[in-house]
Amino acid sequence: MCRYVKIFALLAVLSLTIPISAGGQALGALRAAADADGILIGVLMDTPFWNDPGYTTNAGTAFNAVTASNAMVWTRIQPNAPPAPYDFSTGDQIVSFAQSHTQSIKGHVLIDGNSTPSWVWNTDVQSTMTAHISAVVSHYKGKIAAWDVVNEAFNSDGTYKNNGFYQRLGPAYIDIAFQAAHAADPNALLFYNDSGGEGENAQSDAIYNMVQSMISRGIPINGVGLEMYKTDSRVPPNAQGLIPNIQRLRALGLKVDMSELDIGLSDLNQQRSSFWDFTRVCLDFGCRAVIIGGVCDYERPSPDNPFLFDRTSCAPKPAFTGAVHALQGVFWRTLSQSYNPWDHSITFIGFSETSYFAEYNTPSWFTLYRNATSAVKPVYLCNVVGTQDHFLSGSSTCEGQTVLGMYGYGYKAAGTGLIPIMRCLINGEHFHSRDPHCEGYTVEGPIFYSP
Repeated sequence: MCRYVKIFALLAVLSLTIPISAGGQALGALRAAADADGILIGVLMDTPFWNDPGYTTNAGTAFNAVTASNAMVWTRIQPNAPPAPYDFSTGDQIVSFAQSHTQSIKGHVLIDGNSTPSWVWNTDVQSTMTAHISAVVSHYKGKIAAWDVVNEAFNSDGTYKNNGFYQRLGPAYIDIAFQAAHAADPNALLFYNDSGGEGENAQSDAIYNMVQSMISRGIPINGVGLEMYKTDSRVPPNAQGLIPNIQRLRALGLKVDMSELDIGLSDLNQQRSSFWDFTRVCLDFGCRAVIIGGVCDYERPSPDNPFLFDRTSCAPKPAFTGAVHALQGVFWRTLSQSYNPWDHSITFIGFSETSYFAEYNTPSWFTLYRNATSAVKPVYLCNVVGTQDHFLSGSSTCEGQTVLGMYGYGYKAAGTGLIPIMRCLINGEHFHSRDPHCEGYTVEGPIFYSP
């Protein structure tokens, strides 16, 4: 039986002339890494917090995308029945802020049963709904890249929520809403967004079946947003648990956003690791965006502290570094004192910049690809019975532990067209790097080869 080693992010060395966080990471490092990876790293914003310069500085420097938190919901934009005018003032402020910081903008949300003014239910709901969508989307046409069109339409058991739209129009209200949004701005990306359907369960199955049906019937939909809330008392699927759901949505040709990532863990190191895990899974499995649920912890009632910047002064937390490291693609690992780095009976898992890799009872490393190619063998994701520890194995039985499923395919190093991944030493800990000089640290030699 081999031992199991957890992986954590490696502190990367950056030289950037932009604001520096308390943890040593430049505020712009998060955005720079996301830009390099071709992924959006965003944040939900609202205007009540704009009096704090830390809030606006962090939001404008650290992120390349912004989602309007509540500024564009129906109760904010059109609280009173016509002929009362629309109020786009707070939404316009957020759009102006994002434009001034060259950030992609997502509008949230056009239709949500919980954010609809009561006067709507006394009208012809279909015509009122389509008129509202047309007015709002047209107002922001050419400025907002994507919209959450419909929000949280399903219960956890996969049934439709019995909101006012469903009571009057049945499930057809969702199709109608997407058609109206597309008519108002054919170039905007249109998302269905929900909470609770992140992993595979009855709710996510219902969402998958709905969007699959929409695609087959020609309803304009471009993506699905997965909200993710994790606290000490609420334990959703771990990051790996999201992978099958992300993969099946991507297989439909849809984009996937992690649309509201909140990780309110009291242990700041666990919070850091969780932000690393979810951000990295989203990056590796093709998400369009990772959107943090807010800028500073003071946006939520104490003791919930779910964001990257703290409650006291909106200063960066370890979670910020975790998200940066996930996007930078270099990694740190915590090892037991008995660990022997040259003991090849140990199963070690880690990540290169492009793919997963592992060592399984052999001195040769292999890359973990998502698709089968020649000269590869299956690699399985396993769970150590009675713990939350996961590992990768070449054994289809996970060496007697719990089999969670096949994770990919392994390729033995080295070969033509592959470059060495160096084994490096820093302060008694090892990490791996594509830099042949180990970023200035001690070089122990190439131990792995990658495309």
